[in-house]
Amino acid sequence: MIDPATTEGKAALFIDFAQNRLTIFNTQILCVFFRDLVTWDDLAELNRACTGLDYTKEDL
Repeated sequence: MIDPATTEGKAALFIDFAQNRLTIFNTQILCVFFRDLVTWDDLAELNRACTGLDYTKEDL
């Protein structure tokens, strides 16, 4: 997803990918092995289906 030799943008990518998305995965009891296949839009749709709340990525 990002050049291993680059430091620019790695912290933001880590926060978005590893911390924020995995928190949503854990709260929705999803398998983390599929985290590369499930997008933020997918997570928002799953949340909408489960709760009826229409959240965006920023809301989640």
